[in-house]
Amino acid sequence: MTAIALDLDAFPPAEALARLCALGKTRRTDFAGGQIVWHIWGDGSPLVLLHGGYGSWMHWVRAIPPLGKTFRLLVPDMPGFGESDTPPAPHSAAGIAAGLAAGVDQILGADARLSIAGFSFGGVISGHLAHALAGRIDGLVLVGSGGLGAKRGEMAELLPRHARMSAAEIAAAHRRNLEILMLSDPSLVDALALHIQHRNTEQHRVKSRPISMTDTLARVLREVDAPLKAIWGEKDATAGIHLRQREEILRAIDPGLDFRIMPGAGHWVMYERPAEFAALLQEFLGLSSI
Repeated sequence: MTAIALDLDAFPPAEALARLCALGKTRRTDFAGGQIVWHIWGDGSPLVLLHGGYGSWMHWVRAIPPLGKTFRLLVPDMPGFGESDTPPAPHSAAGIAAGLAAGVDQILGADARLSIAGFSFGGVISGHLAHALAGRIDGLVLVGSGGLGAKRGEMAELLPRHARMSAAEIAAAHRRNLEILMLSDPSLVDALALHIQHRNTEQHRVKSRPISMTDTLARVLREVDAPLKAIWGEKDATAGIHLRQREEILRAIDPGLDFRIMPGAGHWVMYERPAEFAALLQEFLGLSSI
């Protein structure tokens, strides 16, 4: 397998991201609203990684090097996010997944088997993508997912940004929002996380929260035959004291579910604990690191 040898912290954030992209390939696929941009690394079994709301492929940045050792990673900017085009309105989980399913077929072929891991809003979309690719999914892993109809954790209000704010004020707002929502350890709100947050929030065009707040994932999972597993951070702010409710909802769908809680981790588990997260995902999908 091809290793991705890159110390992301050895370079300024923009350069680190550019260097990581240069170690892989970029593909564009067609869907009803235009094109989806995919970043691809590795040469193992195909694994699609779906980012969260207000996000992009960069949500997975710290997990890409360890996961690229064992998988062929297909990491899109979902329609309406990052560099991909905006899907036609009204926006829905099924509609976004349909565009991604078309992209998977264009890259891998219409009969290819694959696994999917979806983070937060990407978890919602991952269930619909597995449904669209029925019979071809070797594993489906939900990571801090929405769309279950569960109660949302209580947290401080996120800070808005506006045009009258200085660059320093905007950076401070991004830092505080990452502390509130994404990372349990404030010391991990580093330059790369701030850079990613700034870029992602500037580029999103689909309002993901109204979709994530429904039970659309729970409903579609009842029609998905793929092996289901789940990873949540113990301190995931989106779940809060209602973390176990998410497990209960998923176990009602799949009584044999393997539901793992990463101690001390927040919502953005694959950024906060990339090596531990990658090892667990590899375990879930029947592979081990080389």
